[in-house]
Amino acid sequence: MKRIYLLTGTLISIVLSCTHKKDNVYLADGNQSIRQKIQRIESGLIPANIIVGEPDKTFTLSDRMKYFNVPGISIAVIKDHKVEWAKSYGVKEAGTKDTVGLNTMFQAASMSKPITAMIALKLEEENKIDLKRDINQQLKKWHIPENEYTRKTAVTSELLMLHMGGVNVPSFPGYPATDSIPDVLGVLNGTPPSNTEAVKVVLTPNTKWSYSGGGYTILQFLMEETTGTPFPRMMKNYLIDPLGLKNSTFEHNLTAGQQKQVAKGHREDGSVVPGGYYRYPEKAAAGLWTTPMEYAEMVIDLEKSYHGEPGRILKPETSRKMLKKYRGDMALGIVLKNIGDSLALAYGGWNEGYMCDVYSYLKSGSGVVIMTNSNNGYFLIQEIYRSLATVYEWPDFKPATVKTVQVTSLVLAKYSGTFTAQLDVSRKLTFDLAQSPDGFYIVLDNRSFRLCPLSETEFLNPDQDWRIKFLDKDLMADSVEFSIRFESGIARRLK
Repeated sequence: MKRIYLLTGTLISIVLSCTHKKDNVYLADGNQSIRQKIQRIESGLIPANIIVGEPDKTFTLSDRMKYFNVPGISIAVIKDHKVEWAKSYGVKEAGTKDTVGLNTMFQAASMSKPITAMIALKLEEENKIDLKRDINQQLKKWHIPENEYTRKTAVTSELLMLHMGGVNVPSFPGYPATDSIPDVLGVLNGTPPSNTEAVKVVLTPNTKWSYSGGGYTILQFLMEETTGTPFPRMMKNYLIDPLGLKNSTFEHNLTAGQQKQVAKGHREDGSVVPGGYYRYPEKAAAGLWTTPMEYAEMVIDLEKSYHGEPGRILKPETSRKMLKKYRGDMALGIVLKNIGDSLALAYGGWNEGYMCDVYSYLKSGSGVVIMTNSNNGYFLIQEIYRSLATVYEWPDFKPATVKTVQVTSLVLAKYSGTFTAQLDVSRKLTFDLAQSPDGFYIVLDNRSFRLCPLSETEFLNPDQDWRIKFLDKDLMADSVEFSIRFESGIARRLK
């Protein structure tokens, strides 16, 4: 599921008819300066780290899509609380010529959560739910099982949106198209064909931040019960129709027309997700299908309302309630980042075969929504961010500057070998460290990534910011501390 604006349906048709638009590109006013920005961004991707003494490196977007094995990507850039431009690249399915367009739909994954939070706040505006009241007092057909933790502190909708409810089930694996799918009650109870455990409270609420898709599933059930409407229909009534969105839905059973629009998901090895995509009955947490332009419109409406303009979804005071920090960087359903006096809303998403991200500065109304049809999308997205930050002069996403040292080939030979780590009960991470005539490399999934020495025992992959540190207590270099992709821990030598 591991980071929002649009024009109303009527306004979209008017604006797009008088601006420059092709199937894969939209320009707000069609002027040459926007085209030049796009060209600079496409040719100016940069790594996470700049090595002192080495020439500056830049990459093209097309080259990095090939490098990271990302078949398709779609981008919508916001400026002054409007979509300034949008463009799509690549194909819906690897090995085909079916190109990604502006109307191509992606799974928004966990980026569904901020949108769910918006509508939960809307229901509070209408006095349908109370975000601060014990949620068990508002639920009817299902209740959070009472235990030692709930007896200490009640779970509220607000705590669920902050991931402070103490609820288990951080994420959901989804269901292949051929599998039976549970309803939301089945997910909450963990009964077959649910593929996750029953949702329950495992920590005292309001004591510790713990990411929980299970908490959002409780919120989904409350919203359905309160409105008497299935979640997809409710979100259509409260969100999709008011914003005039044409390519967004929370349905997991897509129409024939929608199925032609979707970008099929791809795994890290480049293979297509069986059936093209997985289905997620946990709709509030991970079930939104949309495009970057339409997700951007959701963000824009929220931000405009935050600044006092009449929102099509929330009142200004409600938007300000949503977009304030409650615990650390957590706002209601979304993350708020501070760089100096710049406050930005941020969130990311990972579903089977998809990765996406949103980042938008509240004051300036400048930001971006990026969606990919690959689980390799994260590092490509980060490189696009750095290019965007250069062109639009954003305060974030500046690469770090690092100095390297010389390490002898004898030391590197001692470090070479195969290492493995047990990530959890069912997953291992195995990689090789290998010396070659032109340097030292980590080999992962049959791909080699350069490692630069920061000291005799610590190494950095400058592009992705992976780190390896040798724990060389017995001079045998038999274990390493690692931070690779989204995993960290201790890996031990196999050979």
